[in-house]
Amino acid sequence: MLARIKTGAAINVLIERALADDDDEVFYYCVKQLAEINPPHVGDPFIAGLKDNNNRKVLRAATALAQLRDKTAISPLIDALVTTHTQVIDTGEFTTSGFRTGPGGSSSTLAKGDGLTMKVIHAHNQPVLDALSKITGADFGFDKRAWRIWYAQEKIAKDASQPVLNARRD
Repeated sequence: MLARIKTGAAINVLIERALADDDDEVFYYCVKQLAEINPPHVGDPFIAGLKDNNNRKVLRAATALAQLRDKTAISPLIDALVTTHTQVIDTGEFTTSGFRTGPGGSSSTLAKGDGLTMKVIHAHNQPVLDALSKITGADFGFDKRAWRIWYAQEKIAKDASQPVLNARRD
């Protein structure tokens, strides 16, 4: 129904569901509808999603951008080829218990859990690479430097092919 309404608010709900809904079918359906409607700047929220700390959202954003074939996403996709994410993990409440007997006697300690710990994850994001390849027709793997060089050359070639506006007054 939202896709048929086509208002800004309806499109925003489709975008939000595509990025946040746990159901993959909902994600793919929303992205399909967005690609068919193709409203202006529809890729912007997905480009922003490439910077999310939740890698699942990064992967979804990349998959959506591939379907939308949004060329404005090339540089942000290059940035998102390899991402670093932090997660706080609760390994259980930190507790200790001790037992000790008289002078020179034995003692024992029981520890359970480490409490909260931070885990750093470096992710090579295959859906990001797939999106880049689909949008550009190129493939440099996860080599960000090679992608950047290629992208700079593409921009130079595109700028050189554009007619120059002569704004001089004679």
